[in-house]
Formats: sequence, structure tokens, C-alpha cells
Amino acid sequence: MRHRIIIVGAGKMGREHLAAFRACDGTEVVAVVSRGGVSARELASANGIAVAGDDLDEARRKSEATAAVVAASHAESEALVRHCLDMGLNVLAEKPVALDARAAQLLADQANAAGRVACAAVNRRFYPGLLDGFLRLSTLGAPRHLSLLLSDSPEERRAMG
Repeated sequence: MRHRIIIVGAGKMGREHLAAFRACDGTEVVAVVSRGGVSARELASANGIAVAGDDLDEARRKSEATAAVVAASHAESEALVRHCLDMGLNVLAEKPVALDARAAQLLADQANAAGRVACAAVNRRFYPGLLDGFLRLSTLGAPRHLSLLLSDSPEERRAMG
């Protein structure tokens, strides 16, 4: 299954996620959306992405996306994650997903009820294994819980720069 991804937020983290998913097999970044649309169009143009602007619903329709990365402002994250889930998308959200634990739990419940995957980005979010894990989860349905244990030896930290 090829994953078609919308990047929501064209700032620093949106650009980082775009680069990371473009490097993953089986993925295609198909749209970029930002609050005003200008930064989304610039980022999309620089990366050969045809769909860009400020309308998430329109971007979803035009791109036929299957997943979204929400890398917008902290204040907007909860509403954007909810909206992406409402559209039937699997979601990887930059932290914080919501501004309090209750709101984050409601989003997790919404994803579970819809059979969607909703994950929060963590400090090691660009490790290939984590990206691959997110993509695989998206094809399996809604997990109740996922824990990843990763070695983080001094040698690995030096190798990662």
C-alpha cells in the first residue's frame, strides 16, 4: 500500500517531516497546507508537489491523501488532528497533540473509534524504524497502545550527530 501524505504546517517541522517521508519507501507527500497558504505553496513548489494552499478539505479532495502530518502551531494542533481524523486520515502529530491530557485522550478515543492510527511525534521521530512503524500501523487498523524501546548508546548518539 502506498501512503499519500498531507503535510499540515509549512514551518520548520513541516519541512522536516516532508523530507523524512520523501525518503521513505512506499510514501508520497501529495499536499502541503498552511494557515495562510503562502508558505505551503512555496514549500510545495520547491519540492514538486502539485497540491498546496490554506484549505485542508480541498487539499484532501485533490490529493486523495491517506494520512496527515500535523506540524502546525501548538494552539491549532488539537483542532487539526480532530479534523484530519474526521476526514478519515491516519495522523502523525507533532507534540503537543493537544494542550491537556483530557483533550489528547479524546483524540485517541476518536481515532480508536474510527479505526484510525493517531500517533504523537517523539524525540526520535525521524528514525527510519519509527517512520516505518507508523506506516505499518496505518495498514493494520487501530492499535490500543504502542511502545517502542530503542537503544540509545553513546556510540549511537555520536553517530547520529
